[in-house]
Amino acid sequence: MLKPNTSVDLPTLAKLELRRRELAVGRSILAKKSGLSLKTVDGILTGKETNPRLATIHAIAKTLGVSVCVGAASSVSEVISADDMRRQRAIEKANRLAGGVQASMGLEAQGIDPQARASLVERTVHKLLAGPSRRLWDD
Repeated sequence: MLKPNTSVDLPTLAKLELRRRELAVGRSILAKKSGLSLKTVDGILTGKETNPRLATIHAIAKTLGVSVCVGAASSVSEVISADDMRRQRAIEKANRLAGGVQASMGLEAQGIDPQARASLVERTVHKLLAGPSRRLWDD
């Protein structure tokens, strides 16, 4: 638990919620990626959880690409921009999807050449960024 004289104020928690919305990531996905329960994430982001553990706050912040400084004046700092974070996520997912395509083609002894794979990844990144946010963040 947080020390009695160390607390995370509501404006700091509100900044985490704003960041979540900026990234367009659902609370259930945030909870899963943070390794926390949905109830915990909901309680923290709505301000209903009055004394969250510092480790819990940091897990949420890390997943959202920000850092939280707790003390007399709590603050939230961007570690990576929301656009860069979405793009990074799209690239990771596109590479994973392309790897699945490549593996299935490899089973047929055809494979996929590197240029075709790069093109597939690039198209998939664009589709992920342009499509519904759930598609981007779901695994």
